[in-house]
Amino acid sequence: MKILYFILFVGLCNSALAQDAAVGLFDNHGDIGHPKNAGSSQYDKVTHTYTLRGSGYNIWFNRD
Repeated sequence: MKILYFILFVGLCNSALAQDAAVGLFDNHGDIGHPKNAGSSQYDKVTHTYTLRGSGYNIWFNRD
């Protein structure tokens, strides 16, 4: 039984570490799909501002 608990504990730790770091009020962040240019996000605690960078293709019309 102890082995089962250990395996569950290790699995939970791995999934928690796989999450991206929190940014400001948000729990995590990440790209959707596999964009050519990876996005990024930053939060400035002094000015309380977010800086987001990303790219996409034809996001306003028929190819989101």
